[in-house]
Amino acid sequence: MRQILFRGLRTDGKGWVEGYYLVRAEKHVIWNRPDIQAHEVLPSSVGQFNNIFKCFEGDLLHIGIDEFNLITNDKGEPVKYEVRFDGCEYTLYRVDLDLNWGRLSRLDEMGWCFEVTGNIHEGGKP
Repeated sequence: MRQILFRGLRTDGKGWVEGYYLVRAEKHVIWNRPDIQAHEVLPSSVGQFNNIFKCFEGDLLHIGIDEFNLITNDKGEPVKYEVRFDGCEYTLYRVDLDLNWGRLSRLDEMGWCFEVTGNIHEGGKP
């Protein structure tokens, strides 16, 4: 079963909100069920949840065989990957090369792990 859930940065500066995404009277809002409130959000920050892993569009990840064997660059630093929704599926893009690494579901197929390290809307790309 597909889970439909969105996340966006609130325009009042109070962080992220998750819920249902609506556009009303040219305002972008996410309706949060626990609060039973609609919070206005920045349209560019809205990302849809993928039901493979607990991450959203725009999240930045470190990935690897396990938490101690992360993919690194030539300086030995963990490589960041951005989650994008592209061509009807979630994909991973290597941030430093803007290179499509492949489907997000590959992590599950290969038994690899990941760690969410941030989001492109929180201070931009590293």
